[in-house]
This record gives sequence, C-alpha cells and structure tokens, in this order.
Amino acid sequence: MHGSVPAPFTVAPLQRAGGAARIEDAPTRGRSLYAWLALAISASYIFEGPLRYVLLLARIPTVIYLRDLASVAMIAFAVFSWMTGERRLFPLVVALYVLFLHLLCGVLLLPGLIQPLLGLKIFFTFLFGMAAAASIAEHPRALQWLALTAFFATAGGVFLDAVVDFPWAGEAYESAIATVQVSREWSSGGIPRLAGFARASFDAATIVLVLMVPMLATRWSVFWRASLWALGFVTIWLTTSKGALLALLALAVWRALENLRSPKRWVLAWVSAFAAVCLVLPLAATQFGFTIRRGSLVSWLSSFMERVDFMWPDAMQSWLKDGYVLLGRGLGGIGFAQLGAEWWRYNAADNLMIYLLVSFGLLALIYIAAFLVGVARTFDSGPKDAYFARCVRGWAVVLFSYGCTSNMVEQPLMNLVIGACFGAVTILWPALQSRAPAPLLETGRLHTA
Repeated sequence: MHGSVPAPFTVAPLQRAGGAARIEDAPTRGRSLYAWLALAISASYIFEGPLRYVLLLARIPTVIYLRDLASVAMIAFAVFSWMTGERRLFPLVVALYVLFLHLLCGVLLLPGLIQPLLGLKIFFTFLFGMAAAASIAEHPRALQWLALTAFFATAGGVFLDAVVDFPWAGEAYESAIATVQVSREWSSGGIPRLAGFARASFDAATIVLVLMVPMLATRWSVFWRASLWALGFVTIWLTTSKGALLALLALAVWRALENLRSPKRWVLAWVSAFAAVCLVLPLAATQFGFTIRRGSLVSWLSSFMERVDFMWPDAMQSWLKDGYVLLGRGLGGIGFAQLGAEWWRYNAADNLMIYLLVSFGLLALIYIAAFLVGVARTFDSGPKDAYFARCVRGWAVVLFSYGCTSNMVEQPLMNLVIGACFGAVTILWPALQSRAPAPLLETGRLHTA
C-alpha cells in the first residue's frame, strides 16, 4: 500500500544501508587525551618498581598518586560530557551511583571513614578505563605494537631480575597510613619470586597476561603468536605465579576457539565456565574442604591450600557475619583498604568472586551477569571493530581464569583493563548498535507491504 503522509511523520533512510556501525562513528569528546593518559598510566604500572624508586630518591614518593588525580579528573570530565549531551556515557554514571551505594555501605559498617575511601580509590582506575574504552578501541594498531613493546620490556625485566639485583627490590617507605613497598622481594619454597620492573611478582605475571591478549588477538602468523606465548610462559614461570599459568593455558584454548567457524557459542561457554569455576571453587572449598593429605601435598600447592584453610573461610565469615548479605561489607571491606583501619583483619581474598561478594554482596552476581551478557554482544561488532572485540573476550578469559586464585581488582593494570571491557560492552557497542541501519522509509512517503 502506498500512501502520502505529512512531512513531520516521514522517515528518511540511513545512508549506509548495510554493515554494522563502527567505533569511529561515535567519537568521544577529548578522545586523544584519554588515549595518551591511558598510555601514561599503563606505563607507570608496567615500570612501577623503578618509577617509585626514582621518586623515592628524589624525596617525592607521593608524586606517584598524581595518576589517581588524573583518573579522577578524566572521570569528572566524562560526567560533564554526559551532562552536556554525550548520553552514551550514561553507564559510567550508573557505575558511579553503584560505587557510591557500596561506599555508603562501607561507611556504615567499617570502623573508620578512611577504609571505604581507600576502597573507592581502588576503583578510580576502573572508572577511568570505562571512560577511555572508546579512545583505546580507536587505535587497534597502536594497541598491538605498544603491547608487544611493553611485553618484551616486562619479560626482559623478569629475566634480568634472575641475574641482577635491582636497587629497588625490597625498598619501602613510611606513609601517613602504612608502610609502602616500592617493590616486593620475597620467595616461595626458597625460590625467588621475580618481579622485574613491576612492583611484585604477581603484578608482573598479570601484566604479561594483559599484554598477551592484544598480541594473540592479532592475525599474525601462528608461529609468531606461539613464540610469544612460549616466552610469556617462561616469564610467568619465573614469577612462580601458578594461577597465571592456568590463565595462560586458558588463553591458548580461547585463541583456538576464536578460529572456529562459529566461535560465539564456544568462546562464551569457555568464559562462562571459568566464571562458574571462579565462583564455585571457593564456596565448595569453604563448605566441604578438600581431602588432600597435607603431608603428601607438593610444595607448589601450599599457597592454594592456605586459601582453602584460612583465607576464603575468613572472607566468607567476614561477609556473612559482619556485612549485609545483599550489599556486602561495602567498598574497603576486604583487601588493601583494610590496612588503613582494620589491619588485624586483613584478607587479600585471592579470588575474584570472593572479593566481589564481600565488597558488593549478592549484587556482585548481577554485575557479573551483566558483564557476561555484554561479552556476548562483542560478536555483533562490525568488521573494523573485530580486533578490539577479540581483546575484550581475551581479557574476560584472563579475568575469570586467573580470578580463581587472585582478586584481580587490586592489580591496577588489570583494573584499568576491566574498566575498558565494561566500557566497551556497556558504552561502546550498545551506542553504536543504536545507530545501526534499520529498514526505514523514504522521505515524503511511507512504504508498507
């Protein structure tokens, strides 16, 4: 049927009749500033050991916290951009409201104000990552080559650490809150845990995993990617971070799944399986324990058994007895922030889900479910966005696989990456899809069948 309608009721067709929307179709205000600041902050985490040492020698160690102030400034700029018309940043505002809800919970439950404020500080990097997601995604080639350069630097630092005594290893200084370590020097079963240029060995292992994803996500030759993976394996082995080795193996399987004809179901199943294990593992260990004979346990599993015997049960008790089941203990209720006012109850959690449950309560499961739904959305991105979409999926694998034995959130580079992933799945692709072409109608005429 053909019929004419007044001009105000007509709809014009979009110019691009096919294909998905692209990242560059949705520019971010101040996107170059976001990109450069993300690079600077990431570099400060990758080379944190020598950076803190130089600042300590210059008697200005607190200058390192300028990166937190920069993150806060860019978060405020993003909120201002949203208030002045950039509506696609609304998920960032929602994240702020959610964090302030749990901040209030922490204020009500925790012994002092400093503790929840320190808990909020940890999430500055996460929020900055959300705000910078689109800017990071706009530079896929730069992401590839910067990741490669930083990867070689990190691996080289760990190898050097095996033969050279770095001057910053073991250094510390007193702050107004606690003793601050420049770089942690320690061992496991008499074997040194090498940190290289990072602040601690587990930081170096996490940095390797984060940098591996952009390289594995490329279309480079299988031989070249396999060689980089092998170098990453040796580097992590030297850090003695066993959970990171599991994550590296998970990444190898993920990359193989990405090459299948219909990868969506397999990749989502792989990510979801690790998310489920990450949740069930500490709960099962807390409720039922394991029947492994401690005397016959090889030494390299001793740290895992410490989690089973002490850390996870104490964390669960802290949530269920000293917090709200729905809301948790609030920001600062577990982890680093406890050193500010609750040092005698300090618990590193060393499991992503335990950390989130204590901090956010059962609402954490809703946040994780929303993220997994967003990961599924990455398969709907356009061909020019496919590279960054693969990176988001790879980082999700790292998050939940290494999250089985690490809280992840308190590793700052990983925190930034988690924020970038949340920004991609809540801000970037939903906003682009809303601009995607639909079967609309010619100006001046309404065509219906």
